[in-house]
Amino acid sequence: MAVTYHAVADKENILKFTALARASIAASALFCGAQLASACEIHAKAPFVVHQAVSNYGGWPISEKTCEALKAHGLSINISGDATVMRDRAVAWAVVSVIDSNTNITSSEQTSATLIDSEQVSQALADKLLVAAIESAAHDFDLAKAIKEVDEFRKRF
Repeated sequence: MAVTYHAVADKENILKFTALARASIAASALFCGAQLASACEIHAKAPFVVHQAVSNYGGWPISEKTCEALKAHGLSINISGDATVMRDRAVAWAVVSVIDSNTNITSSEQTSATLIDSEQVSQALADKLLVAAIESAAHDFDLAKAIKEVDEFRKRF
């Protein structure tokens, strides 16, 4: 059984990455398993719509290596995104970067994803697409480059 970190919204509406066991690495965005004790916990800064989507439809995986790198550099994941229905389409977009929560220095290194579905149009589907867009953007994100950039910004201030 593999262990991966998975974003979940807590009672205070803060996204936290905690360890979850899941049955298969090849599983889709629907994860199963019992929550395990986590040695690594990081937070994500995100608007309410993201918190709501994650609370309702689950989070996305993050590796222990990524979690440890963010923690070591005192960074959080910064997420922008939205989900809506328009012109008979469910649409969601997300942008992922990193942020120093103490100074609000945010990386300009970022990755975005937009997902559209015209087959089954609903706000619930748009919210599910938002979680998938976040996962897609996070998967393609160059974390090392973003960390280096924030570290360089910190040196200037």
